[in-house]
Amino acid sequence: HREVIMAGSMQPIPGLEVIAVIANNKPQPSTTNTAQKATKFGARYSMGPHTFWAQIEDVDSNSTFAVVTSVGITTATKGELKYNWFGYSLKAGNNTFVAQYANSGREAAGVPDQDVTFLSLAVLHSLSKNTTLHAGYRKTEVEVGTTTTEQTVFAGGLRVNF
Repeated sequence: HREVIMAGSMQPIPGLEVIAVIANNKPQPSTTNTAQKATKFGARYSMGPHTFWAQIEDVDSNSTFAVVTSVGITTATKGELKYNWFGYSLKAGNNTFVAQYANSGREAAGVPDQDVTFLSLAVLHSLSKNTTLHAGYRKTEVEVGTTTTEQTVFAGGLRVNF
């Protein structure tokens, strides 16, 4: 059963949106799982053609859990997961340029620490009101204990809204 302690979103000044969520996941009496606490803070600020965003998340758990993010699936056992995401976009004419950086770290009992670093760059070009051409690059590096793996992706496409 999930208990939300605090959740809120506000716009303290024009162009700035701030969110905060603190939640407890209390186990049912019939299970062996124990409590999990998640804290998340985020902000997005837009000024003319510029938009900046950030999100910071911390999850503490005394049971096995999985966190699914756009970086991948991270599983922790009785431990802590920290997740940070930062981004920027620039709108210039029919083009939008986007840069994002994320990192997450897992520390858990009985398993090697895990760190994930993610960088992406993209450009979107509006051909019309309903059609967008896009291209992107992503590099992900995953360190588990002393082993490091990297993945690089180039992508492109055309999106048509009907």
